[in-house]
Amino acid sequence: MTENERKELIASMKKSLVIGVTGGVGAGKSRVLKYLQEKWDADILVLDDVSREMLEIGGLCYDETIALFGTLSFRTGDWTAHRSPGSSFPMKK
Repeated sequence: MTENERKELIASMKKSLVIGVTGGVGAGKSRVLKYLQEKWDADILVLDDVSREMLEIGGLCYDETIALFGTLSFRTGDWTAHRSPGSSFPMKK
């Protein structure tokens, strides 16, 4: 495959391909994302970063999160999201 063919392939794939990378701590998610970005010029969206921004004071989901989960979903003092307890709420039956 020539470099030009590779670039054309990447351009066509970027229009329609979405890859989700999941795994536990130390599974290599960041390494995979770095590879995809460097090798395939992939656009990367890290949802952990998006969720942190949305849960900041004044963020898009801050008020709704307190309304849904209560103040226990936030640390006392600075009112930033306490992600560990909050992450398990939606999974409980």
